[in-house]
Amino acid sequence: MPFPIEREDQIEALSSPVRQEIVDLVQASGTCSIAEMATWLGRPADSLYYHVRLLEKVGLLVPKGTRPAGPRQEALYDVPGRPLALRPTEPEQIDRALSAALRVTQRDVRAAVHEGRAVLRGRHRNMTGGRIKGWLTRQELDEVQAHLTRILEIFEASGEEPKGRLTALTYALVPLKARSRGRNPRGED
Repeated sequence: MPFPIEREDQIEALSSPVRQEIVDLVQASGTCSIAEMATWLGRPADSLYYHVRLLEKVGLLVPKGTRPAGPRQEALYDVPGRPLALRPTEPEQIDRALSAALRVTQRDVRAAVHEGRAVLRGRHRNMTGGRIKGWLTRQELDEVQAHLTRILEIFEASGEEPKGRLTALTYALVPLKARSRGRNPRGED
């Protein structure tokens, strides 16, 4: 059963690209420490404490005990459930959360290209992107939704034990207003 993210404070917390990265990482990797988050995100641990505390306050990260880290104990965190499901109730909420996701994606794309991790051609291509528009019937839209659901299931089933390559997918399915006078050219809603 998906864990719904629908409270205003939770959605507001995800309007920060850093917090979105943290939640995405912990959802994909499972219980981890701030030091591990920092390593995987390529950020200093000190820069994450504020964000982790805020995510804990709004219930998007939960404490999962501690473990020895040298002479001290380090706190462990996890997400409250899997999969997390963003369920905004207001258009402004999805706008803020999706804007943050797109900013994170733009950073990820630049880093992958700049650092030489992007394979853009051939059988082992690991990066692609683009935008497409189409006139979809309700049946076709249902089919697209089914494919997206299956793709999300693949990501969710990847498990908490890191294996393979950490990979992100950002998508937005958006109804557009046709820029023509009169009826929709295909005659459908």
